[in-house]
Amino acid sequence: MVREIINLIRLPEYLGGAANDTSAFRAYSALDLVSHCYIKYWPDEGRNHRIEDPCNSSGYRVYDGVAIHPHEKVIKGSNTGALPQLDLSIDDNGFLLVEPTTFTREENGVIGVGRNVSDEEILAGSKILLDTYSSKFPESVIVPLTFDAGYYLHFVNPGNHDRPIFEYYHPTSRLDTISLQVIPNSYCIRESWTPDSHGFARKSFGIYDQTIFYEIRDDDYDYVYFDLCLDGHWYKIESTVSFDKLSQIVIDEFVGRNNN
Repeated sequence: MVREIINLIRLPEYLGGAANDTSAFRAYSALDLVSHCYIKYWPDEGRNHRIEDPCNSSGYRVYDGVAIHPHEKVIKGSNTGALPQLDLSIDDNGFLLVEPTTFTREENGVIGVGRNVSDEEILAGSKILLDTYSSKFPESVIVPLTFDAGYYLHFVNPGNHDRPIFEYYHPTSRLDTISLQVIPNSYCIRESWTPDSHGFARKSFGIYDQTIFYEIRDDDYDYVYFDLCLDGHWYKIESTVSFDKLSQIVIDEFVGRNNN
C-alpha cells in the first residue's frame, strides 16, 4: 500500500510566494514517480528552488510539479511525469484546507504514477518561469521560449544569476534535450577569443563572420557541445541531438537572428 505523504510548499517570492492566498502554496505528492523515494523541496537559492529526488538526482519544477527531465519520468502511460497535487483553499479563519481529491491521472494524479498535463500547459508554465526570471534579473539575456525546430523551454535554473541555465526539450522526442548557458564574459571582446583554454570546444567553423566552436564527446551518449560569443556573452550549448541538427538550431536561433 502506497502511503500518501504530501509536501506542502510555499513558492519562492519571485514565483508568487509572497502572496497571502492559495496561489503562494503548492501541495504535491512526496513520492517520486520512478524511484518511489521520498522527494524534498529545497527552498534555498543554492538548490535553485526545485523539488529533488535523492535517489536519482532528478527533480520537478516547483511551480507546477512537472518533471525537469520528462524522459526520465514518463512511465505507465503518464505523458509528462507531473507530480500528483492537492487543490487548496482558505477558510474564513485563514487556515489552508484541502479540497476533495480525485486520484486519477486526468485530475489530481495517481500517487507513484503521475498526473497528465498537456504540452500547452507545460509551455504556459515555462513562460511564467522565463518571465519571472527576466523580471528578477532585468539585465539578463532574453532567450527564446521556443525554437522553430519544435523545442521549447522546459526549465529555468537561475543558479548564480549571471550564469543561468535554460533547458529545452522536444515534446515528441523527449530524449532530445538542449541545455543553454549564457555567461557574461570579458573574453568575448577580444579578437583572439577562444574557449580552448577553458577545456571546452576544440574545433570550429565560421558563418555570418561568426566563429562557432564545437566538440563531440562519446561517453554513454554522444554529447555535442557548442561555444559561441554574441553581444559580449558566452553561449554554451550542449545536447544529445546530432551535430548537424544542433548546428542548424544554433545557426537559426542565435547566429542567424543576431545577424538579421
